[in-house]
Amino acid sequence: MDDGSLDFRPKDHYNFAISTNAFSIVENELLVETLEANFGIKTAIHTPLCRGVRYPEIYIGAAGRERFFSLIKPFVLSCFRRRLPPFVDHKSSETEVFNRDGNSTIAIIRQART
Repeated sequence: MDDGSLDFRPKDHYNFAISTNAFSIVENELLVETLEANFGIKTAIHTPLCRGVRYPEIYIGAAGRERFFSLIKPFVLSCFRRRLPPFVDHKSSETEVFNRDGNSTIAIIRQART
């Protein structure tokens, strides 16, 4: 449940990052290829600046985040579920919301017509 992050901004975007900064670019490229081939997760390598040095990390953006989240979701410990924001399934009008105790509930979102 560590060595990564979730960047979530309501009404803007969300992405996952896997902290692979201890590995070389070549090793990161191998991991990117493996995630795509074995799990169908589309990723990219980003090199954010940290204390004046650029370290590689695996970025999971719009192309791979739904697949990634669907694979890891069953393994997220209940004590961490409260940290997850509500994720909207864009194919339906439902969103899954995690309660404070870590149990999930389904809420229906009604979209206002303009």
